[in-house]
Amino acid sequence: MKEVKIFFEGEDNIQRFLMERFSDKYRFIISENPDYAVFDASSFYKCFSYDCVRILMLGENIRPDFNLYDYACGFDEMRFGDRYLYYPLYCNTRYREETRLAMNKHIRAKSLFDRKDKFCNFIVSNGNNVAAIREKFFYALNEYSKVDSAGTFLNNMPDHWTVPRGADIDEIGEVNKFREPYRFSLAFENSRYLGYTTEKIVRAFSGVTIPIYWGDLKIKEQFNSKAFIDVSDFESIDDAIHYISEVNEDQELWQAMLLEPALPENSNIPAMMEDAYLLDFFSNIFDQPPEKALRRTNKDEGWGYHYEKQYRIGQEMLSDKKLNMIYRIQNKLKNIL
Repeated sequence: MKEVKIFFEGEDNIQRFLMERFSDKYRFIISENPDYAVFDASSFYKCFSYDCVRILMLGENIRPDFNLYDYACGFDEMRFGDRYLYYPLYCNTRYREETRLAMNKHIRAKSLFDRKDKFCNFIVSNGNNVAAIREKFFYALNEYSKVDSAGTFLNNMPDHWTVPRGADIDEIGEVNKFREPYRFSLAFENSRYLGYTTEKIVRAFSGVTIPIYWGDLKIKEQFNSKAFIDVSDFESIDDAIHYISEVNEDQELWQAMLLEPALPENSNIPAMMEDAYLLDFFSNIFDQPPEKALRRTNKDEGWGYHYEKQYRIGQEMLSDKKLNMIYRIQNKLKNIL
């Protein structure tokens, strides 16, 4: 059994997944001096601490920098040899259970029709550094009919009750019990970018609701357009809300939308949900000796080296005010001399 010296920065869901699924193939040794290091969007800036094979798992709307990383998984539909894997967040091990529920929501829909006596829910925890349209749309839709906001952001529930934020099966079940009486769910991304689709639409589907979606302009390539409402299809917020009101007041129409499957025919999402899709990507990395698995060019010299050095200096300046001041004084002295 091959030994793999590795370190994981950030959330531990990918660590648990790899160590469980690869338990009969690799013996993982967690080391602060690893041969391989795995990062996520919350820890990508820590790459400079690891002079080894770097692997980035992105769940936020940023692009992988292949001058700093050897491999990456992300939202962009691109090819880059064996260095990149298209891996939307809703396929991530953290959200798989909700995605599986979403894929079967049309099967459960009919049994829930009699319970659909509420209008729309909204579950968001983050209101910072996001597109303004989400909050604007929430208030505008409230003028038509009250939207129950059960997240920490814009919460309007009795006693400010909030649904749990976790992703384990019990918490998913509790959130979906909350959603099931609603006909609609607001599902707005934090920002808009082609291909950037997170777990938000999946969570709305998993609760057997009609997502009111805003975000990825290619969303209809991933999910069945007959099963949700895309705010981007309308010229204005008022036009979108007018259509939502028509669907809401037409029982046959909203029931028909709930009976539509979440995925279009010939979707590649089920294949990406299979363990092998992600495991094959990592196997290719771990099966090579670390020195052969490196993909960054000029790691110790040349333009790649200077690129990383300058980037590192920039990060140090951002994090250290004293160091920042020293660099500024040095630059002023250079100009004087």
